[in-house]
Amino acid sequence: MLEEDNFNSTTDNRELMVADYFNNRNIYTLSLISPQNIEVRKGKTFSIQVSAQVNGSDTTEGLTFISDDVNVASVSEDGIINGIDEGDTVIKAMFRVAQPVEVNVRVVEALSQYQGSAQITFIGVVPDLRVGGAARTYTARFFDAQGNPLPSSLAVWSIIVDGIEGTPTWLTVEKNSTTIRIQVQNDIRLIGRTINLRLTDAGGISGTVLRIPITSLT
Repeated sequence: MLEEDNFNSTTDNRELMVADYFNNRNIYTLSLISPQNIEVRKGKTFSIQVSAQVNGSDTTEGLTFISDDVNVASVSEDGIINGIDEGDTVIKAMFRVAQPVEVNVRVVEALSQYQGSAQITFIGVVPDLRVGGAARTYTARFFDAQGNPLPSSLAVWSIIVDGIEGTPTWLTVEKNSTTIRIQVQNDIRLIGRTINLRLTDAGGISGTVLRIPITSLT
């Protein structure tokens, strides 16, 4: 028996509950972390990043990728896109009974000047957040295809927790066009959870994701 619950049309996430023989229920969630629109240079590769979870735990078992047009771009079982020939195609990620997610891929001879890379920087060795601790600041950096810095004012921030895009009530977030400050409330039940912080440029082409673990103060 299949029961559908909590379809979010904004983020294109769906949680599906499947009853097993022991009357337990598993929640399968699939969400896109990479930008939805990307450019790949002919002969080059790009790695799609998605979040596939069962009952809030990350997994790759049962996760598959397919290309609508393998003559334009192929994709490996690990989500590595290979630009074959100029054109447009769609790469789909599928995970068990969860709603598939799609990436629009354009293969080009040369990347546009704004197609480069993105980086999230922070002070310290690890990016973790501590329950009840001080807010941490994360800063956006963008580079063009030649590695030259681009204006950080192009930054668009997104937070993904348990496969759902949005800010949960236990996070305090302040963001602008270049930085984002995040603080976790003082609740020990949050220890061990993970936040996916996604950064894209205003055009949705260059992007990256930073996995931020939640730890204790000690």
